[in-house]
Amino acid sequence: MTADAATRVVDVGGSCNALSVSPMHDRVAVGGRDVFKIVPIAQMQALVPNGIANLRTGKINLTFSSNDVQWNPKSSSLIATAATNGKVVIWDSDRSTGSKQDRVLTDHTRTVNRVSWHPFDPVLLSGSQDGTIKLWDMRVRQGCQATINGRCGSVRDVQWCSANPSYLAAGLDSGLVQIWDLRRTSAVELEISSHQGPVLCIDWHHDERGILATAGRDRLVKVWNLLGSPGDAPVHTIATVASVARVRWRPGFPSHLTTSSTLFDNRVHVWDLHHPFIPIATMKQRYHSGAMSAMSPDADRKACAVNVDLSSVAPFVAVASPAYSFGAKGAATAGALAIFSTGSGTTRNVHPVAFTNVAQTS
Repeated sequence: MTADAATRVVDVGGSCNALSVSPMHDRVAVGGRDVFKIVPIAQMQALVPNGIANLRTGKINLTFSSNDVQWNPKSSSLIATAATNGKVVIWDSDRSTGSKQDRVLTDHTRTVNRVSWHPFDPVLLSGSQDGTIKLWDMRVRQGCQATINGRCGSVRDVQWCSANPSYLAAGLDSGLVQIWDLRRTSAVELEISSHQGPVLCIDWHHDERGILATAGRDRLVKVWNLLGSPGDAPVHTIATVASVARVRWRPGFPSHLTTSSTLFDNRVHVWDLHHPFIPIATMKQRYHSGAMSAMSPDADRKACAVNVDLSSVAPFVAVASPAYSFGAKGAATAGALAIFSTGSGTTRNVHPVAFTNVAQTS
């Protein structure tokens, strides 16, 4: 079956919740309830791609079910996953024999929603339904090194501030966004009543200090200037048609944001804050019949999309679908991984990349 010229598609065999591109930009880690695979990007052009690693081996349990996947930005082998049973799992993708699990971190008591690597150090944050944020140092094997409890509800997202990694932001079920200084975790640094309903995702601006994007179940994206006066209103607000699952700044385009939704809307939208009423670009492919759960932009200022990994430099966007996708005569089969090319500038169109056939994995 031949796909559109603008996509590369791999059937990963299960619904996808998250993906992350390796720091070498040659592989994509894809995770979900029933799937955790590493897909070589170069092999996505093949009808039956080689070298796809299935990390769900041995005795299968909820530790393999991933809400989030994050490749360490400074390591080509370390991957962290957020499990639905409260575990944080560290994987060594380069391990040649046996299980690729390096360690399982067990301090959370409920589902882990998000993991976030420090931009420079081997340190990981995790945010959980138990209402806590935990800090893990990979150089220490025994337990977490710090626990932050905002006491305001479950943590849906947590992200390091890349411009100043002493700070982190957390989006909560209560609609609050909290800013914490890791040098002083006894009290929250700043608290914003940002959304009516859960804050589902957040993202720090790459270049402008103190600028944070938040999005939630209330179908709004808001941009905050945290260096302004406490209590200031958002500097920008974007109304979308559905709850926002992921929001990401577009590298190289300081006024551009990308969003994907949790329900109803199976498109990736690119927004310009200078013209916030309609998206400047929309990516939709027939291979995703459900909402987009994960996206990944590149950092060489060409592609744009959503989710986790902002360090990729290849001119593509990886998008994973949690619902069903292509099959014989259009019949649904679970899980697709598509790669879009968006070219450069502010074009509305999705430009084609080299592509042959739809690939299916076992």
